[in-house]
Amino acid sequence: NLLGLIGISREGSSPYRTDEIARITALAEEIASFISTDRRRQLTIALAERQRLVRDLHDSVTQKLYSLVTMTEVAQARLDAGLETGSEVILVQIFSRIGEYARQALKEMRLFLFELQPINLEREGLVTILNQRLAAVEGRADIKARLLADDNISLSLEKEVALYYIAQEALNNILRHAAAKSVNIHLKQGKVNVLLQIEDDGCGFDPKRDDKGGMGLRNMRERVSQIGGKMKIVSTPGKGTRITVIVGKDRCSKARPRWR
Repeated sequence: NLLGLIGISREGSSPYRTDEIARITALAEEIASFISTDRRRQLTIALAERQRLVRDLHDSVTQKLYSLVTMTEVAQARLDAGLETGSEVILVQIFSRIGEYARQALKEMRLFLFELQPINLEREGLVTILNQRLAAVEGRADIKARLLADDNISLSLEKEVALYYIAQEALNNILRHAAAKSVNIHLKQGKVNVLLQIEDDGCGFDPKRDDKGGMGLRNMRERVSQIGGKMKIVSTPGKGTRITVIVGKDRCSKARPRWR
């Protein structure tokens, strides 16, 4: 399969020697191999992300919709059987749970719709993308969300991508598990480091229990490790959670447009 073309020229009319042609051919084959491997890697990543979305959709929205159907059928059966003493209280509880599951399913669906949209961190910048996320998901889920960011933060694209997915993972956990009313994100730049902090007022958890954060916390730790950063989690059951990530700034990185 043709992957691309390489044009080579030099001054003079002398033809290329056999050894030169061999070296150029070997170089072209190396470049082609790299391009082919990178394309396969990107395809694997895209497929894994699609499988994750399908799995999350089944585990969250589908399960909640199934629960809605089940509870609605229970309520209907009680109404058909006639109200007995104490039935009003039970029906109120059932309808309250129906409303709770419906609201949570709506939050999850908005989250999935946002995650299906392509993002362009190189063009938009980390602050803009985070603002879009908060407006599209948390802002429409009765969660008071605020982003406080410094201007002209010096980070490579690799680190911006990592910080975005770390923030996304933290926000997803807040949306699904924390029952928070507010969340604050701080993105601050010091002399040598950049700090990302996500704090919520939700139910909190015990950070020492890996099963509570599950794969989400492990993914966050892996991303922090990949960019040579440090992460600290402070959380207490009933008192919310604060996640702090610190990475070294990149002085040579071109600052991208920011807005608040």
